[in-house]
Amino acid sequence: MWKKLFINRSVARFFNKFYSFTHGKSMRHNKRLWPYVKVRRDSDGQIEEINIWPADWKVPLTPLNQVPSPEGKIVHLILSGPSINEIDYNKLQMPWVMGVNGSVALQQKFDIQFRYYVIIDASFVRNRLELVRKIVAQDLILFTRAEALKEINLRFDQEEVKCQIALFDQIDTPACAPKPTSKALLRKADQTPEWQIFDADRYQGFSIDPRRGIFAAKTVAYDALQILAWLGFMEIYIHGLDLSNANIAPRFYEDTKDNLSSNIDVNFVKFIEPSFRGASHVLQKRGVQVYNLSPQSALGEEVFSKINWKTLRNDKI
Repeated sequence: MWKKLFINRSVARFFNKFYSFTHGKSMRHNKRLWPYVKVRRDSDGQIEEINIWPADWKVPLTPLNQVPSPEGKIVHLILSGPSINEIDYNKLQMPWVMGVNGSVALQQKFDIQFRYYVIIDASFVRNRLELVRKIVAQDLILFTRAEALKEINLRFDQEEVKCQIALFDQIDTPACAPKPTSKALLRKADQTPEWQIFDADRYQGFSIDPRRGIFAAKTVAYDALQILAWLGFMEIYIHGLDLSNANIAPRFYEDTKDNLSSNIDVNFVKFIEPSFRGASHVLQKRGVQVYNLSPQSALGEEVFSKINWKTLRNDKI
């Protein structure tokens, strides 16, 4: 009864407004966490425990330090662009696969095993409960943020969640902590070799260690790319990285009557494209090869090489 009351959207909006009114600008990114979420951090600032109220169960976290390294060096990152529908996954062998958001819908047609998954958007959890139910029921590692984890914890019973959960912060919006200033970000970057800053004022950069936070770029694909680089993959194939006409073209698992809104078109020039462009330079220096399987992708060839999925050799991938 209490849980249903406090996840009511009217009640949640009241909490959001009250928190925004009573807290300074540096803390306002936490408005959707209060009063539901409390975190405990270790001496390095990493989240080691999260408590979510009024949930019926406590989330068992898999510390990022304990996420095992993959055996392979080649991985497929499956996103949600409509170009996914052009790929016949029966003709691809993919031992290591990461999905994001609605990628799991592919399992309705194809036998795909996701080893990793990334969800950062709480609204995706609220609006796509059945897809999230399929994700959390699988034997995989789910990388997520506190706000999305809150929604999972409040909406699913403990026995429904079979996956491991690894929690990370986005650098500009750390959970239950203040937003760093751009000057503070630059000072920390001087002491953090795992970070490469592109634009401190816009909090743009690339992190090869999610234990120290991940740079946001207004798309879950960018968070996922940083995690894959940290895991040690050296050859990354990205599916569905269309990034164009997002408000018109539904995601591969949606239709025009059922598609959720997207801000990709609005954020592409200022945040998304510069971040991926900077990431391509960082990854090239590390010897990581990234291939874009979306021929219509808004990202140019100079960012990531574009290849046709049909050219992939099964004995290689």
